[in-house]
Amino acid sequence: RGPPGPPPPLRPWPGLLAEPTALSGDIKCHYEGLGVRNDAGEEELKKAYWKLAQKWHPDKNLDNAAEAAEKFKLIQAAYDVLSDPQHIIWYDNRREALVKGGRDGEYQEDSLDLLHYFTVTCYSDYGHDEKGYYTVAFIRKWDRRVQAHRKLVEEQNAEKAREAEAMRRRRKRKQTRLAEQCREHSWMAVAGLEKELGEMEAQYEKQFGDGSGDDEAEEPQLRDGQDGKDSDEAEDAELYDGLYCPAWDKSFKTEKALRNHEKSRKHREMAALLKQQLEEEEANFSGP
Repeated sequence: RGPPGPPPPLRPWPGLLAEPTALSGDIKCHYEGLGVRNDAGEEELKKAYWKLAQKWHPDKNLDNAAEAAEKFKLIQAAYDVLSDPQHIIWYDNRREALVKGGRDGEYQEDSLDLLHYFTVTCYSDYGHDEKGYYTVAFIRKWDRRVQAHRKLVEEQNAEKAREAEAMRRRRKRKQTRLAEQCREHSWMAVAGLEKELGEMEAQYEKQFGDGSGDDEAEEPQLRDGQDGKDSDEAEDAELYDGLYCPAWDKSFKTEKALRNHEKSRKHREMAALLKQQLEEEEANFSGP
């Protein structure tokens, strides 16, 4: 085992740096607060403390418990400092500066003022109001219970943030699936409409024919005069065979162009209109 390390630093005793507050309202030091001389001994300090403690104990001042508790706290703080051999030395060396506290305009101090963080007068009780113990900035910074509570709150907030992000992702995935289903149903409806239109066209072709034979019987001379034109149209028909849109009476050069046209909104609207007209004509034709 190695040599022992240095002793731990001396922790401030509660009330050691207590801002001197007199029982009568004037600013006094701890000696004046107990009503003793600066060179008072241990027995004299103890007697003065017990006398004032009996006088200002909150249980004996029920009519004015709040003021009594405040004064009793100052008496207790003064005795805690003056009755400790180490703390009284520290206090005697700094008593004048602590009593002045820079209030007379002559005392100058350019260091960080930690006095109010060690005084019993920087808080009134252990509540959570504006003057409570747990609202003191020093306590909020270094008290382990405050730090543990802050850590718990931070963990809870982080968990809530993770849950909110997970919920957002689930909602986004659900919306994506619904959009895909809607698109699939839309394409299925278009495909069903195209199939139905094709069946109707085939039925009308079978039932009524295209009337080409009657035209040839009634006007044979027109066929003789349009042989060249018919041959060109035959070539175009061979070229665009199967790439024809009956709804728009339009032929396409490629199958891809035809498919893009069939997916368009204008084509679907025209196809639906054509279907409605054909159904009305069929109803009129087959009527009584």
